Amino acid sequence: MAKKNNGNKSKIRLAKEQKYNDKRWKDSHGNSKFLCLACLKSMKAPTKCCGFNMYNIGTRARPPKMRASKAEWKKFFDMFLFVRRDSNRSQAKKIIELLKEYNLPTLQEEEKLKKMVDTIENDIIGVLDIKRHEVVEFYPPYSHKTGRGVLDTILDRAKYFEAKLDYDKLEVGKEYFIVPMFASDYNHNYIPTDFKKYDIQKCKIKRIPQKYSTKHTIGFNIMTGNSKEIVEQGYYPHSKYGYRQNFYIFDSRVNALAFRQDFLTAVFPILKEKELPYLSEIVATVNLDFERVTKKAPEILI
Repeated sequence: MAKKNNGNKSKIRLAKEQKYNDKRWKDSHGNSKFLCLACLKSMKAPTKCCGFNMYNIGTRARPPKMRASKAEWKKFFDMFLFVRRDSNRSQAKKIIELLKEYNLPTLQEEEKLKKMVDTIENDIIGVLDIKRHEVVEFYPPYSHKTGRGVLDTILDRAKYFEAKLDYDKLEVGKEYFIVPMFASDYNHNYIPTDFKKYDIQKCKIKRIPQKYSTKHTIGFNIMTGNSKEIVEQGYYPHSKYGYRQNFYIFDSRVNALAFRQDFLTAVFPILKEKELPYLSEIVATVNLDFERVTKKAPEILI
């Protein structure tokens, strides 16, 4: 009796998959690819090109070569180009322009853009928020020996885990000091391109009642400058237009200065590698913070 050949089923399934996802576009290494929506150059890192943020096309796609036919580019855009949740308005407009140029439908993308324009509350950028076009993304390498990211090891040396205060013991009405750092999302880190984002913020504690519960959550009423913003401590509270910086809070300015100079010293190699425009300001700030702490509380630096 002849054996049943089940190989045809897998071949038919594979043919259907290839119909919608050309194998030439797959990235065998599983890394994200980025596309410039202006010149259509593709890169492996999310650096800026032509003055725009690169468009993340994900891990499953690889753009055609720039000299590829218009039909191939049209097929690629039809499969992989759309307005995502993390897209900003300028990027959404550019995506719609490209789709129209290649005679592709744009109704859904235009509706998404309209929601962006109409959603005013998501357009508000707070003191500890970094605008999406004012960041440099950093993907910390992973160490198989320690099972942790390299950035975690750097921040360990910067007393990252020793700096926390017990939130349950924070006193309402007392002044505290916030030291902002990078924003982060899973294995991504977002480094601000504006040096002022490392400024220490003075705040007071505010108890915020939770909806549908008798419990309260901690809020930080920022008092620096003219801002009266209340920042709630949350887990990756990003909006469409900004990333929330991670931060630590201290009960004295001298402790905040000591941590900031330690943190900036530890991450300086990363900032230098990314060629941030404020390297000289980092050096001056670290030296100034060190002098202030040495005069007021030298025992902190031991």
